[in-house]
Amino acid sequence: MVRHHHNNVNLLRAIAVITVFAHHFAHYTQLSVPWVSVFGGQLGVQLFFLVSGYLIVQSAERLSWQAFLVNRVFRIFPVYWVVLVIVSLWVSHIFPLQNPQDWPYFLINFLALGHFVPYALSFDVLTVSWTLTVEWSWYLLVLLLLWGQQQTAVHGLSAQPYWLGAALGVTIISTFWMWLAWAGQLDWLYASGIAKLGISPVNDALRFAFIVVAAPAQWGFFMLGVLLWVCAEKLSKVSSLICLAVVLALLAKPGWWNLWLPSSVRLDPSIVTGIGLAAVFLLVQRLPVALSTGFYRKPLGFLQWIGDVSYPIYLIHVPIIVVVFSYKQLSSPQATVVCILILLAAAAMLHLLVELPGRKLGARLLRSRVFSLSISTSS
Repeated sequence: MVRHHHNNVNLLRAIAVITVFAHHFAHYTQLSVPWVSVFGGQLGVQLFFLVSGYLIVQSAERLSWQAFLVNRVFRIFPVYWVVLVIVSLWVSHIFPLQNPQDWPYFLINFLALGHFVPYALSFDVLTVSWTLTVEWSWYLLVLLLLWGQQQTAVHGLSAQPYWLGAALGVTIISTFWMWLAWAGQLDWLYASGIAKLGISPVNDALRFAFIVVAAPAQWGFFMLGVLLWVCAEKLSKVSSLICLAVVLALLAKPGWWNLWLPSSVRLDPSIVTGIGLAAVFLLVQRLPVALSTGFYRKPLGFLQWIGDVSYPIYLIHVPIIVVVFSYKQLSSPQATVVCILILLAAAAMLHLLVELPGRKLGARLLRSRVFSLSISTSS
């Protein structure tokens, strides 16, 4: 299954990070953009997951599982670690840790696994680390699903039916997880961890923060991304007008479908918004590639660049918003301009000085003789 995707994926990353920024900007400053500030946090993260599902399955399919995980480590961790340490030292002042008993929890968050351990997430000075935990769960799940595809291929089952069945199964799991989580039936999984935060029993806010949006609830969005890859040829025949209608129907007011459910049932986040975001994906991918290349020359060149640096922007935007708007001498318009300029400059520096070198280091390791020998030995 070999196809080529063009760089409009970066435009989707740009849309996702801008909507997440708008949501957090409104939360911390009370300066909002209609609709985007309300729903941007939810939809932006889900769009990131969908794009990840689309790209990661291709990477995992192409590489050995060892090479795939090494690739992910060098893609995710270098810039995350640099930003986490800088913000912990100079913004949040929680590092170095005063209590030796906190070190294991700090390290859990340092490894982007904090959303599995509530107390560890108290060291999440970036406020977005929980999504990295979800990402890592997907990396492991996609390896399992690819192994399943290989086993079924031996018996003559082609890729598309397999992935459609897998997507259905994963979506059912995600839906049941959300249903049970909202009903409080999964509180026991996190009760002891949340009690360490000094809260018992689990309240509504922490139930949502740790259980409702936990990794199983998000897997359906990744699977939609996989289907966008596997079924690309068939989906290319879907009319753009139909895609636009789906976007308007499902995303104009996310969550409206819950009004049709019994009062005891709530499904949010839901695969329904994922379908709307998949339609957004198809529309953006149909934009001519020429429109999205070149920083200055092309109309969407700046958004393409935002997509390039979207990961550093995502990691650093909340601390920068908080720091800039705590400087009381600036008016809101001035602070907004300063905030955006600092954010873009910091993201560009992190991209050039940390993110790209980290990727190159990982690529060199994968090409090294030592790595090749370790793979052959483990095989």
